[in-house]
Amino acid sequence: GANFATPSFTCPRAGRYMFYWTLTHDATATAGNVFDIKLVHSAHTYTRRVTVAAAVEATQGSYLIADAAAGSTAKLTITRVTGAGNFTLVNDAAMNSFAGNLIEEYI
Repeated sequence: GANFATPSFTCPRAGRYMFYWTLTHDATATAGNVFDIKLVHSAHTYTRRVTVAAAVEATQGSYLIADAAAGSTAKLTITRVTGAGNFTLVNDAAMNSFAGNLIEEYI
C-alpha cells in the first residue's frame, strides 16, 4: 500500500491488483467544478470524472482492478476540467489515501 503523500504504487509482483483511493477536498472547491481523477498505470490511463456538488468538504473515492507486471507503477493524478476552483486536499493523512493490493499472483 501507499498513502497520498506519495501518490504512486509500485507493483512488487506480476498479477491482478486492486487499486483504491479516498480523496477529501476542502470547502474551497466551487460547486459545479469538474475534475478528472486519473489512475495512470503502465500504458493505460483510467479516468473517473467528479463534479463538485457544493462548496463544502467532501470525500471522493473509488477503486479499480487491473493487471500489472512486476515493477510497474501506478500513479494517481487530479486535473481540473472546468471551473475556477481547485481540488485542494484536506491536510489529514487519515482522509486521503491511495493503495494497491495484489489479489491474484501470476506465476
